[in-house]
Amino acid sequence: MKKILLPIILLASFMACEQEHATTSEIVIDDTDFEATDWTTDSHSNDAAPNFEEVFEDNAVKRLDLVITADRWEAMLDDMTSLYGTFGTGRGGNSFSDENPIFVPAEVFYEGTQWYKVGVRFKGNSSLASTWNSGNMKLSFKLDIAGI
Repeated sequence: MKKILLPIILLASFMACEQEHATTSEIVIDDTDFEATDWTTDSHSNDAAPNFEEVFEDNAVKRLDLVITADRWEAMLDDMTSLYGTFGTGRGGNSFSDENPIFVPAEVFYEGTQWYKVGVRFKGNSSLASTWNSGNMKLSFKLDIAGI
């Protein structure tokens, strides 16, 4: 398997999982013994050459699954409300915020391979505020993948 880049252009599918009561600020993970047995140098290392043919294949739409628990998704929406006002109410809140939305832990899957230790948040500045305030749930995401 070749190392793949995960650009924003990949199609994402979002699934809510079991309820969880911790938000990003409450999560403490002791992973000193963490070992991802399914990772390889080709799939998860900066030492492998990027496989641009895989990522930018001309005749395919790639699928990247982001799994965010229902509680974490709700925390993301609550944070957006505090930054930009109530969803879909025009200019109900700040039209621009100097703060970035919160990151929450997520699981990421691509063609049967999982990336662990991934943070996801809404991405954008004025475009994010405009989309949120117009009531459009087509919001961009930023991924932070540990070790990559």
